[in-house]
Amino acid sequence: MLTSTIIGSGPNGLSAAIVLASAGINTKVLERNSRIGGACSTAETTLPGFQQDLGSSAYPMGFASPFFRSLPVSIPCIVPPARCAHPLDDGTAVVLEHSIEETVATLDSCDRRAYRSLLEPLTEQFDQLIEEVLSPMWHLPQHPLLLARFGPLALLSGSRLAKSFFRGQRARAFFASMTTHSVLPLEQPTSAAVALVLMAAGHARGWPILRGGPQTLSDILARHLQNLGGHIETEHEVTMLPKTDLNHRQPVRDLRSYGQRHVED
Repeated sequence: MLTSTIIGSGPNGLSAAIVLASAGINTKVLERNSRIGGACSTAETTLPGFQQDLGSSAYPMGFASPFFRSLPVSIPCIVPPARCAHPLDDGTAVVLEHSIEETVATLDSCDRRAYRSLLEPLTEQFDQLIEEVLSPMWHLPQHPLLLARFGPLALLSGSRLAKSFFRGQRARAFFASMTTHSVLPLEQPTSAAVALVLMAAGHARGWPILRGGPQTLSDILARHLQNLGGHIETEHEVTMLPKTDLNHRQPVRDLRSYGQRHVED
């Protein structure tokens, strides 16, 4: 029987383990810490009874994720009416609302039309956009006209796009703050792509938070993995790569059919 080992029990590691276990592969997750979750964890770190997020807090791509939507489990989420806010020096803020109209109301009047023209097409076709951007880099586009619109914008740096589209400081500052989620310099080409997707996600689906904190998601994924026959070992630090039956270059997208073929055999 094929075996696999995942190092780290964050949401990415647990998700990968679920894909492997679903394909009939004997899967084990190794976690160095005493609790699972990695940056998707919750714990009492101040006063008893008060839970704090130890890493991530909001999940802009949570509802958009094809993987999470495919899971036969319920993930308890709360969607705040205001997705996020960028405070400004004058004491006001630009707020990313579900409604584009409510969002542009917090911008300078000179930028409201530009914001609509930039975000409305991406928001209206957000499901198709996510299908494309989360596909392998080399794939046959299913929505070429949408990509033709998104692509040139996504290749820009956040700084250049903000200065090209907006004249007021409020919109420029807001777009720059969204760009920082790319963990790239504002002048780096392609950094605008992350800002565009996050903002469109906010308008189209929301930025959910997890009821009970991010540990809720990690625990749900772990239980689902265990129900599939997967195993998790905590307090197990990996100092050398474990042996595996899978070639390390095996594409993850091929594992479902690869594992199913061996299970049927």
